[in-house]
Amino acid sequence: MHYNFGRKHQTLMTTLALASTPPKETPIYRAFTGLFLWVYNGAQEETTMPAALQAAADSDSVARLSTPEVVQELERALGAPLVGLIADVSDGKKVRAWTAGRAEPHPRRAYALRSALQALRAVKTRYSDGVARAWFIGMNHHLDHHAPSELLNEIAKAGGNAYLSKPYMDRARRVLDAARIFAED
Repeated sequence: MHYNFGRKHQTLMTTLALASTPPKETPIYRAFTGLFLWVYNGAQEETTMPAALQAAADSDSVARLSTPEVVQELERALGAPLVGLIADVSDGKKVRAWTAGRAEPHPRRAYALRSALQALRAVKTRYSDGVARAWFIGMNHHLDHHAPSELLNEIAKAGGNAYLSKPYMDRARRVLDAARIFAED
């Protein structure tokens, strides 16, 4: 996404950023700070939105996508084998059936796939599909030297409704935070 801010928009955004500054440790604070610095440092010409803001906007857009759209985007960028690993399925036919809309993944798998798409979009704000694939399968020191795909796979493996419990939701949050950090480095 590209945005073009004129002088009036800069004043408005600066006022918004200063008037509604949330606590410093929250992601929204970092997003507001990024927006303030982006506008303050002269986003008068067309520039790209900071990665933290783009990722926050993408979390809403991912929620609006159908499951086939989520799987299609993941499959285009990461390939069916890696999407299958994230969703804990060994058969590429299942991934293709989800893409075509002929079948629906279990909700825990859908949650892992939506989390993966949010992380993918965060990484792709700055890097290519190839780098994103490497990021998903490589060990990550922000994830205690686990691969992001490994943590997302654990969510997909969770029995019953365990994927909705705090430990599993924390895994998804940690993966998304690691993706944002990677995209901002």
